[in-house]
Amino acid sequence: MRLVLAALVASTGCAQLFGIDETTGADANTDFASVQVQRVSVGASVVKGPQDLSSQSAQFLPADGTSVPGVLAGTDTFTVDLPGTPAAMFTVPDMTVPQRLWALPARNQRGNYVVLEHASPQPPLTMSKLMLSVTLPSPYASTESFSLQAIGAWMQHALTAAELPPPDVATSTTIAPAAIDYALFTAMAGNAKNRITASDVVLLLRYAAAKLTGVFQAQFDQTDGTDSVTGTMTAVQANSMLTAQIDPAGFTTGSRPSGPLSAR
Repeated sequence: MRLVLAALVASTGCAQLFGIDETTGADANTDFASVQVQRVSVGASVVKGPQDLSSQSAQFLPADGTSVPGVLAGTDTFTVDLPGTPAAMFTVPDMTVPQRLWALPARNQRGNYVVLEHASPQPPLTMSKLMLSVTLPSPYASTESFSLQAIGAWMQHALTAAELPPPDVATSTTIAPAAIDYALFTAMAGNAKNRITASDVVLLLRYAAAKLTGVFQAQFDQTDGTDSVTGTMTAVQANSMLTAQIDPAGFTTGSRPSGPLSAR
């Protein structure tokens, strides 16, 4: 599952996901309409808690075309004294699309703000380095590439030519570069830099023509020194096909399956 999630992050470049998790009935609260946001931190585990909306704002849009400011109740909920089921336009701490609009037949709406992060992140240590010694299932070519990814800490580093043995020779079956400074790693999808913990999964991924051809997986608790990462990479065989059906007409008309909206 973590490997699939890593591939999704690498392909989308999205730091945050957002989806309506659940809405209550149209008349659940006869006095106030509301919108409540829950923060879901996806790291080595999934942790849920209230999303702090104290620095955010909300506007409720009733059917008459006016706009009424929402009032913050607690830390994660905006409310408004309006009849019916007004739409809610509100902001979240997103670097790319900070504003959301919900227009649903429900007075009390509740949704998830999903972020790739540790719930209690630890900053990187100053002297941290990674020493790789990974045996490949076959010699590698100069057209191939390798990427280190820490799933949970959400950090990544693409191995450079200087960090790889000479390609296109029969002896190029072991990656054993000099220690890689953790300062060279970048945060995936724009998140803050995090220290790798024992609960995270570190992947060395091998690609050929943009296709995943090998995976090595390790776990360790990062120290303020040089951590050895050793083992054997497993070849990935492209032996399964994915079939997907798209309904262009349905997409154009905005139709979708019934049930709660979600973004996972």
